[in-house]
Amino acid sequence: MEIIKSDGKLTFFEATSIIVGHGVGAGILSVPYLTSRNSIYDFIWIVILAFIMNCLLHLMIAELSYNNGGSHFVKCLENIFKS
Repeated sequence: MEIIKSDGKLTFFEATSIIVGHGVGAGILSVPYLTSRNSIYDFIWIVILAFIMNCLLHLMIAELSYNNGGSHFVKCLENIFKS
């Protein structure tokens, strides 16, 4: 397996900002719609499930980056699609 070289490093603040930005962007748009169509208990379960799935997906991306020498996600995918 070829090790991918990173073009640059993200700071903790930059990485956190990207994750929060993606989560908040989609979450804020869906909250009013979900609550208008479901009961509050259904909405709470949906939010908890979405949070767990979001954490799992971000941990998978972090592991992929960590195992490839800290490369960015797009750089890791470039290597997969080239082979």
